[in-house]
Amino acid sequence: MGQNFARKTAQPHTKAWRGEYANASGDLFAGMCAPVERTLLATPRAGINLTEGEPIHVRLVEQRVLVFRDLSQVGEIDKPSFDVLESLATCYGVLDGHVEEVNELANAVSVHVGERRDQ
Repeated sequence: MGQNFARKTAQPHTKAWRGEYANASGDLFAGMCAPVERTLLATPRAGINLTEGEPIHVRLVEQRVLVFRDLSQVGEIDKPSFDVLESLATCYGVLDGHVEEVNELANAVSVHVGERRDQ
């Protein structure tokens, strides 16, 4: 009697995802990262040759802001501004960019982070 009564009075139930969950699942692990768009001055490492337009990454490593080409360090940003540090903190410590200008006489490299400008 108990099973018959439960089957007759039970509400039908089907498992399904709600539409909101299905829409949110596409970027579930993608963080909300809004990088700052800036041009920064970096000091290249000795013996490193950089070219204009070359893609780089700016990374926050132990309170230092370093410039990387692929996996090798090519420079360091000596005095990053607070908004760059804040953007690095919200973007998991990595910002994409490219080399804008190389000044060999001043031993400096102009690095642009954020959206790439049309040249």
